[in-house]
Amino acid sequence: MALYRPAAVALLLSASAWGADPPPEFAASGVVAGARPAQILAPGAILSIYGHYLAAAGSGCVGSPDPQRQETPNPRQPFRMFVNTSVYPKELCGVRVMVGEQPAGLLYISEKQINFKVPMDAPESGSADLRVVRGGQSSIPVRMETGFAKVTLSLAHPAYMGMPVWLKVDVPEFPDLVRYPYVLGRAGFGCHEVEVRRNGTLVALLPGSDWTRRGMVFSGNVCGSYASAREAPGTGSLPLHLLYRFDEPGTYEVRYTLWSEPPEMTHRADFRIQSEWTAIKVLPSLPGQRAQWLNALRRDPPQDAAALLSDVLPGLLGVPDAESLDVLTGYLYHPDASVRRYAGNGLFYWPDDTVSRTLEALLRGKGPSDAMIRWLPRSAEIVRASAPYLESDSPVILEGAIAALTWAPQTGGPILDAELRSAERIVPRVDDQSGSNLAQRMAESKDPRVHALLRRLLEQGHYQVLAGLLQFADPGDLPALGDLLNASVNDRFSYLPNEMNRAFGEAALPYFERALDRSPARFTARELVKELVAAGDRAGFQYALRVLQQRGAERMDMVEVLKSQFPEMKSAGDETLLAFVTQHSQQ
Repeated sequence: MALYRPAAVALLLSASAWGADPPPEFAASGVVAGARPAQILAPGAILSIYGHYLAAAGSGCVGSPDPQRQETPNPRQPFRMFVNTSVYPKELCGVRVMVGEQPAGLLYISEKQINFKVPMDAPESGSADLRVVRGGQSSIPVRMETGFAKVTLSLAHPAYMGMPVWLKVDVPEFPDLVRYPYVLGRAGFGCHEVEVRRNGTLVALLPGSDWTRRGMVFSGNVCGSYASAREAPGTGSLPLHLLYRFDEPGTYEVRYTLWSEPPEMTHRADFRIQSEWTAIKVLPSLPGQRAQWLNALRRDPPQDAAALLSDVLPGLLGVPDAESLDVLTGYLYHPDASVRRYAGNGLFYWPDDTVSRTLEALLRGKGPSDAMIRWLPRSAEIVRASAPYLESDSPVILEGAIAALTWAPQTGGPILDAELRSAERIVPRVDDQSGSNLAQRMAESKDPRVHALLRRLLEQGHYQVLAGLLQFADPGDLPALGDLLNASVNDRFSYLPNEMNRAFGEAALPYFERALDRSPARFTARELVKELVAAGDRAGFQYALRVLQQRGAERMDMVEVLKSQFPEMKSAGDETLLAFVTQHSQQ
């Protein structure tokens, strides 16, 4: 009988261990949210773990959500509308992810990566151990903070009196939350609000920070940003100096709140995230500091749109004096429309009479810009001063001249002559909206010369003149317009049937019928059918009947059209609707 020494036993145990799969392995740095390290396990968040031996070698399993179940977001979740409510399996490929003692939902499992969903009822405060368990073996627990988004505030760089004061807003769960500037809201802050207090007393907002007092046209996401997608110096920070004047050195306190809507524009907003009050320090200004900075901008004016919007232009507005106004107004002529718009909004920080005098001098010396139009008086004098700039080689100045000419009290005379001389050169060079504005303004004159000009521009492919041409309602234009419908393979002119019907009535119907025969694009076909069936035209019903007998999105389009045009069909079922269309297609 052989005797085993302890060293031999240890060797045998070690050898048997060599044949076992190593336990899962990952570090805190391997837990990520998107492209950034995850700093918190927020209920409902989708995170990833990168490590080694997380699953069997060569495996790759996808967790399919349960089609019969949906989770209810935690009511304290700041962005409940964006929470993934799908229910995923708690075990996949023999692997589980544990948040404390709760299993997480699993979206994907492989040897080096796991995508998982933090349990919706995970702890809302404190911390928990994150583990990967495979085949009875557990990774070393990684201790992580739990709860919802936490905001930390700090100065992006040292703040001095008379210089820009940028507040960095860091929300680890939402790294791209702040992308200044925003389309709406005081001082371009959108749905973000920052309060400032000193010695326990709130600091008053600057009057110039209200950028809506002269009106604003907007469509889209009210909390949306128009900052460039490219990273720029100010990304993640907000310019406090646009809301508050820091005219004394010392310690201030700031608090950040994210609202569901711009707080000054509605009483229905509720907050999504709010920080604690945080101390910041504003230092005394250094000798010549501001003058040196402004002189550098004059010598070499930056032109990159992203940097201008998120750093340079906001910085200019900190102290509204003659020197900063001189630099700012140069950007009213920048080729990027967003830069011009921002520079125009920034003028609110100066007295109205100062701005008006400055812009009128610029108009006469350099020409109009669309960004200055909201500031200039609506007078015949401004119109006359702008008209010569229809001869400019600059698209920006051309657009400004067109915008100013819309104020003219009547068409005709020297201004129409100037427009006629310049239109063929202008229309191809300005944006579509400016070209359309010019064409419509000229068409108001009903001058035969304008009609001939717009026909010629349409033949050259400048479709922005269509609205102006339709104002003449000349049946002689129908063949050219019908050709556009026939060539509408990408729905570019899906709006045209309605406009043609308003201008020409029944005379347009044969052109609609011909267009339907040429298999138009989906939305163009829908609009053609809408106009034809509204007129009782059999061709429209015949087309609708063919589509109703098929499947797909086009069928739903036809159902929508028919029910909107015929109230008696609004609650009709498929068979009733089909019988109705069949009857009308035979009349």
